[in-house]
Amino acid sequence: MNLIAWTIVACEVGFWIFIIAGLVMRYIFNQKRIGILLLAMTPVVDLILILVTGIDMYRGGEPTTADAIAPIYIAVSIIYGKSIIQWADERFAYYVKREGPKPIPSCWYRICET
Repeated sequence: MNLIAWTIVACEVGFWIFIIAGLVMRYIFNQKRIGILLLAMTPVVDLILILVTGIDMYRGGEPTTADAIAPIYIAVSIIYGKSIIQWADERFAYYVKREGPKPIPSCWYRICET
């Protein structure tokens, strides 16, 4: 696997680490400001991927499938990022902290139907 492919994997892992860390700080340790700061760091992950991909292309890197997947990953993250964080927040609050109403079933299955 090339640099871009590994960067995509690292960005996906980083995205979820920031979400989980933000929710843990927010609900377990009652540090709402730090939790929001960590959740707000998720777009930085996208910026890192944009920079790494851009630098790789600028330096004359051969375009690969990973280079084509990188903008798709960024687009999905930008389009669905807020709703993914909201989805995780609702479930974390209900199942871990036992606060709020029971989350309604996700409608992600409808995306696959279209």
